[in-house]
Amino acid sequence: MYPKNLPEWVLFLVRSTLLAVWFFAVSGLLFVISIFRPFHHTNGTLFCRWLSPLALKILGIELEFRHPEKATQAQPCIFVGNHQHLIDVYTFSYTLSERTITLGKKSLRFIPFFGWLYWLSGQVLIDRGNNEKAVATLDRAMDIIREKKLSLFIFPEGTRSRGRAFGPFKKGAFHMAVRSGFPLVPVIASDYFRHLKLGRWHAGKVIMEALDPIRVEGRTAEELLKESREKMVVALDRINEELAQPR
Repeated sequence: MYPKNLPEWVLFLVRSTLLAVWFFAVSGLLFVISIFRPFHHTNGTLFCRWLSPLALKILGIELEFRHPEKATQAQPCIFVGNHQHLIDVYTFSYTLSERTITLGKKSLRFIPFFGWLYWLSGQVLIDRGNNEKAVATLDRAMDIIREKKLSLFIFPEGTRSRGRAFGPFKKGAFHMAVRSGFPLVPVIASDYFRHLKLGRWHAGKVIMEALDPIRVEGRTAEELLKESREKMVVALDRINEELAQPR
């Protein structure tokens, strides 16, 4: 896709530029589509389907998604994933199942086209700086996903870990799982910071894996948080060790 003799910094710059163009092109087109069918959950699904495959090729990332059937068969459910980097937009978009909406911070709405699309596609925007408003938003989201039998994807860390393994988990996702009765399905992505070199021709491989669903009946949010985190830590260590082996 690129001349093979490009210096690393030039290749990184070219990739970043192409990625930005593709990101805003897809966002802009789907924003226009969403105007004519506002708050339809498939607007977000279309965004993921169109954006991710070419974006991963631009980045030079090989992605392997393991056990997607665990994600699809458990729906409706609450997905939880590990939040590392802006690249999550492209990797987790690749794995996002049908009839799934996501939760993001309210400030996303100020990003031209993408933020407007995010709102118009029925995603959940919360104000993390105002706990009362955030709880009210989650309550409304809970009503929607139960009524329409939608799944919800959440990064329980709330912010990117930037190569520091896992940050502390917030309880929101686990309270929603308890209230909805939907199972929890952790989805793990291998460590970008250890295994990807975006300045290289082949940037590297990302392994993503859907873990076994966690049933929530009779469980507290605290118990679910602890079990989910423990299983995600074990899975992340396992796939990182696999990627570290000589190929």
